Amino acid sequence: MIGRIVAAGIDHDVPALVGKGHFTAGELQTALRRVVDSTPMKELAIRWLAHPTGIGLRAPNRRTAAKPLDELLGTALDEL
Repeated sequence: MIGRIVAAGIDHDVPALVGKGHFTAGELQTALRRVVDSTPMKELAIRWLAHPTGIGLRAPNRRTAAKPLDELLGTALDEL
């Protein structure tokens, strides 16, 4: 089920990704399989099956506190 959702979400991009040489058809299929088989997608599928209507299904809280401006200005981008 989750595989169909991922495929449906990007199916309009497949011709561009393959046609412009970003991926071969086999590479794109492998990349999509990795996405579908990844832990976050499996967890989403399990949660979705537990809440088929979507009621009670929500994304995990990912907000973090903002760093002070002086700390941001003194930090290299690769360290953020």
